[in-house]
Amino acid sequence: GRYEQALPHAERSLAIQRRVLGNESRFTQISMDNLARVHNRLGDDEAAESLYRESIEQGERLYGKLDDGVLVSRANLDKMIADSGNHERAREIYAETLARAQRAFNFASVGMSSQGLGWTRMQLGEFEAAEQDLLRSYQVLTTVGFIGSHYANVSAQMIIDLYEATGRSDEAEQWRDKLPGDWDPPDL
Repeated sequence: GRYEQALPHAERSLAIQRRVLGNESRFTQISMDNLARVHNRLGDDEAAESLYRESIEQGERLYGKLDDGVLVSRANLDKMIADSGNHERAREIYAETLARAQRAFNFASVGMSSQGLGWTRMQLGEFEAAEQDLLRSYQVLTTVGFIGSHYANVSAQMIIDLYEATGRSDEAEQWRDKLPGDWDPPDL
């Protein structure tokens, strides 16, 4: 219900941004991302992907491929593709986003892209590579100040899930100690 109600507001916001500020505005790019997210939540992945790609292309043209806003748009597109079940494609896109985030020294994006890549590789049964991605994600996110944050905890939970899935329960138990006592893991 909420996303159906949000759709006309997100469409109106983008129309206003385009009319007032034009397509050459960071705010227009943000509005495109917001509308794409609403379409994605409503199950219209085609419209969402089109808007994410337009936002990415606009951002790359205006600010460069390593711009924070571009990396956020790419991360949103990556997650949408991964959530759709197209794990091979998501792996490729996450790897590209991770490489760009590393070149930009955007550590938050490195942590988040590593997390997404690790989760995607887990879905593909690529457990060794997934472990490296998830360990990098946790290390980067805690190093840049996300220690104890939801994002670092999600990385830790994914590492626990990976260790349990591969019969490494002792290592999973060690990672459980890194989570807060009231941690309620999300459905991954």
